[in-house]
Amino acid sequence: MAMVAITLNSCLDGMNETSPFVYVPGMCAYRTSATGVKDTIVFAQEMQTRVGDTLRVPMVLYANSGYTGFNTLTKFTVTSDTSAIDCKFVCDSALLEVIQADSRPEEGYLHFEDNYIVLPVLFLYVSKKVGDYEILFSLASTASQKYSPNQTTVKQKIVSAD
Repeated sequence: MAMVAITLNSCLDGMNETSPFVYVPGMCAYRTSATGVKDTIVFAQEMQTRVGDTLRVPMVLYANSGYTGFNTLTKFTVTSDTSAIDCKFVCDSALLEVIQADSRPEEGYLHFEDNYIVLPVLFLYVSKKVGDYEILFSLASTASQKYSPNQTTVKQKIVSAD
């Protein structure tokens, strides 16, 4: 699974810590081409799109709480070459209620209110120019630095729309 990062667990000293992770249901991304054609593609570690393609990727963020305690979500960030890929989060009213004021969903940064363990988000991006690029996802929780943030990268090949 492309977006399920390696999860580390610890039950030392009566504390349970785990790495947060991102789940993409069915590994599906919903693509709309520059000409308006819609289809579904697999959201994977390495992908190819065309200039002008828009992808909508539903994601579920997990703080991955354990048996003896809970870690909660703190931040979710996506970064890429903004000249090649326009990344953002689409916020419905439910998500707007759980993000802090310093969040910038239009720039790929969400900072969560306290005590959330599982949250659905919609990631959207548009391919803007030909080339090979990376999109870095970083999900942080209240787990210690050994476990959080958890990061994964998607390699994106963008080809001509012709």
